[in-house]
Amino acid sequence: MKLRKVSGCADSDCPAVYISDRGTAVVQGDWITEADGLSLAAGETAVELPPEIILNAVAALIVSGANPDGLTAQGDAEVILDGDQFGKRFSDYQRSAWRFECQPTYNLPREQENLELWRSGAPAPEGHNAAWHDRVRSFVSAGKTIGRVRTVRQPLTEYQRYQLDWAIPGNIEAGEDIRILDLMNIDLDPPSHDFWIFDESLVVDLNFNPDGTLLNRDQREKPDLTQYLK
Repeated sequence: MKLRKVSGCADSDCPAVYISDRGTAVVQGDWITEADGLSLAAGETAVELPPEIILNAVAALIVSGANPDGLTAQGDAEVILDGDQFGKRFSDYQRSAWRFECQPTYNLPREQENLELWRSGAPAPEGHNAAWHDRVRSFVSAGKTIGRVRTVRQPLTEYQRYQLDWAIPGNIEAGEDIRILDLMNIDLDPPSHDFWIFDESLVVDLNFNPDGTLLNRDQREKPDLTQYLK
């Protein structure tokens, strides 16, 4: 049985909800055997988890358009990537890397300190996002391209304003080709989830919880490229 995590943290040791290739849901949580009102039949197990994990699972399936009958919503299979595996996709690509970025907010631990500084009205610290800028410059100097489209709707979210003030200008200066797509008053049906596409052939979907925390990164093994290159 193959599982796809649709709610929970990016680690493997926390409460989570998965969708299986059998069209069933699998729940991970703390094992309980006794509770008022609980009656378990032979072979059954009960687990306890926060209600928001269930609610986030439902929301994630609705927002992403995921197929609850299996793991074939946008490809025949998927491989969940850890951080190192995902990073290797950048070192291995030969020609182009392109991201579609559409979440209204991202809740990333590494950004929280800088986000607080931005809220206070302080200038961006020296070397802000320098590691990414160095990588972008190395890609460009090697003759590769890297870019993204960032979708927005008016009014902008706080995170989008932070991106436009502190993140996007430096990325562009380093050599990343970034376009802003305002979805207000235009007739488009864009994807509802983030993804990277490398060399117009390898696709990695970025799945986020409704609060902007990263759920997982899944590499599509046989992606329908028409859904990503349209």
